[in-house]
Amino acid sequence: MVAANFQAPFQISDGPLQQILGQHTYSIPDIQRPYAWKIQNAEDLINDLKKIDRSRVAGRPQQQHYLGTIVVVTQGGQRDEIVDGQQRLTTVSVLLGLFVRALTELADKAAQKAALNPNKAVRTSFQNIEITAKNKITIIQQCLRIQNGIDPVTHIAIWEPRIKVSPEISDIYKELIEGRDGTAVAPTKEPAKDLQKIAAYMFREFVEGDKFSKLLEADQLQHLDSRADEVLSGLVLVRLATNHANAAAELFESLNARGRPLNVLGLVKVWVIGTLRVVSAAQQIVDQVSIDFRSVTDDDDETAVKFFTDYFKIRSLQDVKSKVTPKDLSLLAREHIYGDESVMDKNNKHKATPMGQMAQKIADETAILKKLWPTWNELSHGSSSVAKKNRGLSRLPTVCAATPNPSWANSRLYLLLDKQWMSHLIAYPFLTAMADYFGTTGQLAQFEALLHDTEKFFFRAKSVCDIDPKEIHKIYFKQLELLKYTHAPNLSLLKQEMNTAISMHADDALFKQELLNVCTYDAKRDLTKYLLSMIETYAYSAPTPSSVAMAPQLAANLLDLRDWQIEHIVPQNPRPGAHQLPANEVNRLGNLCLLPPSWNGHLSNSDYQAKRLKVANRIKANFNLNVLDSHDVFTNSIVSNTQWTSTEVTARESKLVARALKIFVI
Repeated sequence: MVAANFQAPFQISDGPLQQILGQHTYSIPDIQRPYAWKIQNAEDLINDLKKIDRSRVAGRPQQQHYLGTIVVVTQGGQRDEIVDGQQRLTTVSVLLGLFVRALTELADKAAQKAALNPNKAVRTSFQNIEITAKNKITIIQQCLRIQNGIDPVTHIAIWEPRIKVSPEISDIYKELIEGRDGTAVAPTKEPAKDLQKIAAYMFREFVEGDKFSKLLEADQLQHLDSRADEVLSGLVLVRLATNHANAAAELFESLNARGRPLNVLGLVKVWVIGTLRVVSAAQQIVDQVSIDFRSVTDDDDETAVKFFTDYFKIRSLQDVKSKVTPKDLSLLAREHIYGDESVMDKNNKHKATPMGQMAQKIADETAILKKLWPTWNELSHGSSSVAKKNRGLSRLPTVCAATPNPSWANSRLYLLLDKQWMSHLIAYPFLTAMADYFGTTGQLAQFEALLHDTEKFFFRAKSVCDIDPKEIHKIYFKQLELLKYTHAPNLSLLKQEMNTAISMHADDALFKQELLNVCTYDAKRDLTKYLLSMIETYAYSAPTPSSVAMAPQLAANLLDLRDWQIEHIVPQNPRPGAHQLPANEVNRLGNLCLLPPSWNGHLSNSDYQAKRLKVANRIKANFNLNVLDSHDVFTNSIVSNTQWTSTEVTARESKLVARALKIFVI
């Protein structure tokens, strides 16, 4: 960023909230993050106000609370753009609107009682309450709104808020500052929902407080009047105003470094604001960049930050340390994505984007950010958080829904990314870019195949053989590099590099050895369940010659494994007198099989012969044991007259491992 001239670019003023709000108008630039306060933030504010209230009650009415510094960019007669302070100003203005609501309700009640009471003195008392309440409303409203003309038909004044807030909360905000309870608006965005909850909390905890309904009307008026003054004059702010946008942005970063935490997305946006102004970008570019940034932060700020981290990897072709600070990541993004010369060392300045091209560079990269966001968001939610709530398959990411076999593709994605299974989180940048490319080009069958190859590669190389993640990164980043510079991946090269990594770090001998160590009941049970499902998926009943690659049954019934159970062929806790396996064999792969939901608990801890009989009887009763491997275990005539012994455990392991060696190839 161009260094800000801090010698004299700021006009500094301080004063109570009534002055800071009532003498200016503000707007939240579209490029800013949405409203982000939660109930906990509002609790801190209300606790500070309660301290002021206790001081007043104790006879110390001059007690005040410093609410912090706001930083604004002045624009010559237009609204001041808030660079820092939108969360606080938005919340306290809503709090004032809640006093308008309470005072309006009190004025209406007093007017009704005055109209109905025949006693002149009592009637006058209620009329005075009504007048005083309305006068207070007028004072508060001067801080909340400005007149913008007269309606030509009704001849009623047209009002608009002094603060033009972010679009996510605009409707609920207008309702609240106009003195309404906000129930007429049904928020759909998280920021608006949060603001509605905060408003209800502040009204309950501070505007009315304890025992308000039990007070007489005169006491209610005194209560509301005093507490409104505690907000108007008890909250004090410092206002830093400048017409140098880059100076405002730089000061904001400085404040952030001193304890005002801002996430990486916010820091990048602050830099973008200043830079676009410094280079005098066309308003069309500024508007489009604002829209693109806001599309990433509509709902969940935390999720947006995770996305930006993956976006950085896609565009910079670099990994990020797990503990990198938001400030450092924002600087890395400025250097490696935008080409900001001011943060580059002298050896890299030849890579800098010329200032004359910076506005277009920002616009281009922000367009890519916007384009990748929905794909990343769908991959993330479709395979993980939504899957946990809705059993894994109820929401298909668009790219999976368009593949030849949507449920199959989504199940592969879910098993690959979800924490219960392989938790391959480092694949997000790679899969996001690939999904975007194949979705754009319409080559969805290739994306479906890519998902399954990635799943098999990761299971073999990392889940079982524990390859160094850096080796996986190298493979993915190569494809991201091809996408960036040639605009297309090279799937033949991808397979070649995956197979090279397997031969070096997960060859057949090591895979066989580690498979028997990892896939046991007491080691990694979910991976064991996954392995058994894959063996079933790969045409168990139709062995193929060694020269022919095995193909999965895409219509297999093992798409959501959570309801399936691993069954011990010889039970862990056999009944007295029943055959037992040695303790070190009972949880081995050769003593395990997979049972579908309808069979859960049916075989219980019966011995092997009893289980064979139960299976035979249920099959006769038309209960289908639709897992061919498990069906074979309990119906195979070779062991019909024997117990399941160590010999069978070893033989079964050899058979399963042999199949795994054929399945987990690229």
